[in-house]
Amino acid sequence: MNDVPPRRAVGTLFRVRVQFYVMTDPSGHGTRIPPEIYDLGFGWDPQPEIELLQLLSREAYGQPEAVLELGCGTARLLRAFPPKSTIRVGIDLDRDMIDYARQFDGLELHEADMSDFCLQRRFDLIFCSANTLRWLSADAPLRRMWQCIREHLAPHGIFVADLELGRAHLNSQVGHPSRWEISRDGRVVESRWEVLSVPSDEDCCTTEWAFTLHSPGAPMVTGRSWSEQFPLRIYEPAELVHHAAEAGFACCGLYENRLPYLLPRPPEIAHGRIVAVFQNAN
Repeated sequence: MNDVPPRRAVGTLFRVRVQFYVMTDPSGHGTRIPPEIYDLGFGWDPQPEIELLQLLSREAYGQPEAVLELGCGTARLLRAFPPKSTIRVGIDLDRDMIDYARQFDGLELHEADMSDFCLQRRFDLIFCSANTLRWLSADAPLRRMWQCIREHLAPHGIFVADLELGRAHLNSQVGHPSRWEISRDGRVVESRWEVLSVPSDEDCCTTEWAFTLHSPGAPMVTGRSWSEQFPLRIYEPAELVHHAAEAGFACCGLYENRLPYLLPRPPEIAHGRIVAVFQNAN
């Protein structure tokens, strides 16, 4: 891959995504956040993220014709892929999220576990949006997920995971929540994402997200709110690469989000917000 992709393809993405995080719970319990609130809370322009995925695909083999998103939630990203040239498939364990996403035409959606699925086809591109991979906190489901990816990825295809790496990085986030708000159709959702604790002797950190719905002109304190705490796995870069290698994947690159570039990083220093790209090693 080129060391520095074109500015146009990735620059806008980093300006938007440097503080935003998207999650869907593949643990079997689902999220308590209503899907319409979730969809609005993370409802910024998805096109920069799509351009990045397409750029990485072109660097590896060409334009993706069939894509699969693991933990797709309300299918915010899948909806943004070109419908006439791309087969768009998503899986998520949260039935409410999948039911919400089914209102959008041209998507193939499955209520399924990202660590145990069988779609009997292969894809040019399989991806997880920001931090979704970290919902798999135990080694066994993680190994099963990598095996499922191997069984579904085309020989020329790539798997892309966007996630935060490094315990030291996560420690630096404690006490520094990210906040934003997005409006649509006369409604405003104020969102917060916060790392609450990073235990030194555990493999997971405790994270919280919160959403507050407001009506135009109403005081901020009067909105209805939802919040949820959950564990997310802590990955060191070498550990992520090791898990992939055990499943037969080669790491094509670990890239740091650094405005306005996507900078290649060796595992020793790939900490913070990282885009990881993998291909079949054979």
